[in-house]
Amino acid sequence: MGGAEVNPTQPASTYYMKPWDNPVINSLYLVIGVVSIACMATCKILDAFAVATAKPLFLVLDILLTPVKSTYLRAEKALATELMKDADDLPQIRFLLSHVFVVIPTFVALCLMKWEANLTTAGLLWLYNLIQGPTALFSVAGLGHVAGHAYWAGGLFKKQYSFLNNWPQWGSLPMHGRFPENDRLCHVLCHHKYCNNLDDVECHLWYNRSSAFDFFFKYNPRLLVLRQWHVGYTMKFANERRWKHAFGVFKGQAFMFVLATALATFNPLAFVFCFIIPTFATNLIYNSGEWAMHGFSNPNSTDSSQNHIVKNCTILVDETPQREAFHAVHHAFNTSMSTVRKVDEQKRMHQVFETADIPFAFVKTEWKDCFTQLLGAKFEEMEPNFVLPEGVTMKKEDKIALLKQSVEPIDLSKKTCGELQTLGLLGAACNRPFLKKSS
Repeated sequence: MGGAEVNPTQPASTYYMKPWDNPVINSLYLVIGVVSIACMATCKILDAFAVATAKPLFLVLDILLTPVKSTYLRAEKALATELMKDADDLPQIRFLLSHVFVVIPTFVALCLMKWEANLTTAGLLWLYNLIQGPTALFSVAGLGHVAGHAYWAGGLFKKQYSFLNNWPQWGSLPMHGRFPENDRLCHVLCHHKYCNNLDDVECHLWYNRSSAFDFFFKYNPRLLVLRQWHVGYTMKFANERRWKHAFGVFKGQAFMFVLATALATFNPLAFVFCFIIPTFATNLIYNSGEWAMHGFSNPNSTDSSQNHIVKNCTILVDETPQREAFHAVHHAFNTSMSTVRKVDEQKRMHQVFETADIPFAFVKTEWKDCFTQLLGAKFEEMEPNFVLPEGVTMKKEDKIALLKQSVEPIDLSKKTCGELQTLGLLGAACNRPFLKKSS
């Protein structure tokens, strides 16, 4: 990873060192890759069982609780009015209440109890998989994400309750196998600053994004250490002399290290089900999102109007703003798109289309589709959904060629550090590319 001083004429290949590639490291990555796939498969099976068996229970509960539902909704609204800056931010209230009354108590009980073959253990494990599995993760991750971004704009809670602004980082993430401060410090202050360029801990430009092997057995294992366990972030913040942030990340690492050590020593089954499986599974899930949503970086293009790192965030046109629809806007302007009140900020999407000659925008596509099509190198399947700006035309074979080129590993042999800076591939990338084109 590069240092603080940059000489624009310095050859890029002498400034950045490629990720380690030797038999020992590759063998370790292979093991981590296999374990990650096994943990993800286990997590999916447990999650599918929990969700399927919970549906009848939810139907019964819905009927039984109908008489008090209106009372609960009024209480929820009153609580939001009291606590939140935005009284309509009910999802955050539900997020908080679900953790206080269900998620955290269940997690603590599983960590402290003696696991035995009885209904109590089975019931708690079933509940844990229901509330922290992939299905639940996709519904709550965006809320913690929003809170992490909002922290730097004063937070979501009123001043007298500002101590709650950072609760998801410590009260939610560890329950999902994630280290504290992932959203607030690591994601916002590193990933959003560098946007998957060579200075980003999460950078995947070194790899072929159409290669399943590169993802499962190179990128994903490496990111388990650098991103999921925050080793890369601690080093990055320390290297930039952002000691306060480095210490904040380190505190989260220390907490998870103590938790893992205690569980492995005194409660091995809890260590496997409440730490190992969630940690490896969520690492794979988040890395797959990164792989897809920044996959078309096009770092080797010689046309600076087509390959700025922020402009080439994947855009999923048909997704709602509560999801990753406006990823380029989210990165360019550092918006928090996962709540209803942020929808107006997505109107800036036109600036992406106006300043990027050919943005990587897709219709009828979700990020999971994008990920699987990328890993299968299914460019012909992607081409019909790859939409061009108004007035721009390309032949089918040219669109496919552009998609293929955009996912190739970065080649630093013919670039200088100055060229990397121009393209947003080095240094801070956020808020720089969306300037009016010169005539």
